[in-house]
Amino acid sequence: MAGVDARIERYRKGALVVRVRDARGQPVPEAQVQVEQTRHAFLFGVNVFNLEPQNGAAWQRSYQNRLLEVFNYATLPFYWAELEPQKGQRNYARLDRMVRWLEERNFSLKAHPLVWSFYNPSWIPSDPDQTIALLRERMNELIQRYKGSIKYWDVVNEANNLEETNGVQQWLRRDGPVLYVLTAFEWAKAAGRGADLTYIYNDYETGPFVLMLYAELARLNRLPDAFGIQSHMHERLWSMREVWERVDRIAQFGRPVLFSEISVLSGANIARDSPHPNPWPSTPEGEAIQAEYVENLYRVLFSHPSIEAITWWDLSDLNAWLGAPAGLLRADMSPKPAYERLRTLIKGRWWTKAQGKTDKNGEYRTRAFLGSHRVTVSVNGQSHTAMAEVGKNEDGETILNVQLGR
Repeated sequence: MAGVDARIERYRKGALVVRVRDARGQPVPEAQVQVEQTRHAFLFGVNVFNLEPQNGAAWQRSYQNRLLEVFNYATLPFYWAELEPQKGQRNYARLDRMVRWLEERNFSLKAHPLVWSFYNPSWIPSDPDQTIALLRERMNELIQRYKGSIKYWDVVNEANNLEETNGVQQWLRRDGPVLYVLTAFEWAKAAGRGADLTYIYNDYETGPFVLMLYAELARLNRLPDAFGIQSHMHERLWSMREVWERVDRIAQFGRPVLFSEISVLSGANIARDSPHPNPWPSTPEGEAIQAEYVENLYRVLFSHPSIEAITWWDLSDLNAWLGAPAGLLRADMSPKPAYERLRTLIKGRWWTKAQGKTDKNGEYRTRAFLGSHRVTVSVNGQSHTAMAEVGKNEDGETILNVQLGR
C-alpha cells in the first residue's frame, strides 16, 4: 500500500488554471472561483445484467438509483445464447432499452463478450467452419448495430478454455489461440471501421498462457487495444502485492489494462471445485471483510498508471453469478458497507470540490481529478459558469479562460 496516495495524486489528477479576464481583457484579481467535478475520466463500472429500464418495481428503481449514485461505466450482456436462442431469432429489444437508458445518463459502455466458448446457443453446429461463418455474421451485425453507442468491446473472452465441445471450442482447438484471437479481432476491426472503438482481450489468466499469447501477438504487431483482467475471488482474497504484480505482468505489453470482473464475497469462501452453498448468505462479518478489502483494492488499482477501468461483477446479490454474495448491494438492494466505502472514495475523496480566489494575475490554480468540471466565477454578485475537461497533464496545465462582461 506504500505510495498509493502519491501515485493517485500524480496519475489521476491534473493541474487546472482558471484565468479570469474582464471585458477589456485585463486580469481580474480576487474573483471567487468554485470548481466541482461532474464526471470522472476514469471508468468506474459494474455489469448491469439486472437493469430493466421499463420495470417500475421498487427494487428496480433502487437498483437504478444505486447505479447512478456511484458509477459511470457499464458492462452489457452480449452472450450468444441469450441474444439468439433460436437460429435467426435475434433478441435485441432488451439490450436496446438498456443501451438507450445508459446513454441518456452519460455512461460509457462495454459489450461482453463477442467470442467465447461458453454460453452459446445449443443450435450452433460442432463443425468449426460452419460456426466461424455464423460467428462472423453475429459480430458484424452487433458491432454495426451498436458501434455508435458502445465504445468498448470484449472481442475474445478466455481463449484458453478447452472444456466445451461446441463449434467455437472446436475452432479454438483446431487453429490454436493465436490464430483464433487474430481472426476474431480482424472481424471486429472490419465491422467497426471508421468508429472510435476499443477492442479488448479478456481473461482470468495472468500467467504463462496469456504471457505467451500476448508475446506472440506483440511479435506480430497485432496486440489488442486493451487487456481485461478478471478477478473472481470466490476461493480466496488476493494480496495487494499479488494484485499489483498481476497488473504489472500484463501492463508490460504497453496497452491499457481494464480490471474487468471483480468478485469479492461478503459470505463464506469456497474451496476450488467444491459445490457452492445454496443458499449462499451474506453475513455481517463477511460484509465487514468485503468492505475493508474493497477499499484497499480500489485504492491500489486507481493508483496504477496502466489501469483505465475497474468493473465490479454484479452490483447486487440478486441473480449474482453462481448465487454468491458478491454484490455491493444485498438482494433487497440495500447497500452493503462495501458500497458505502466505494461511494465515499469515488464521489468523495476522489471527486474535485475546490474553491478560492484569483491572484493578482487573475489566475486561480488547483489540482483536479481527471474528468469534467463545472467552474463558476463570481465577481460583484455576478456569476459566470463554464466547463473544463482536465486531462492527463503531468508536465503541463489545463487552462480555462473566462472572460467577463461579454
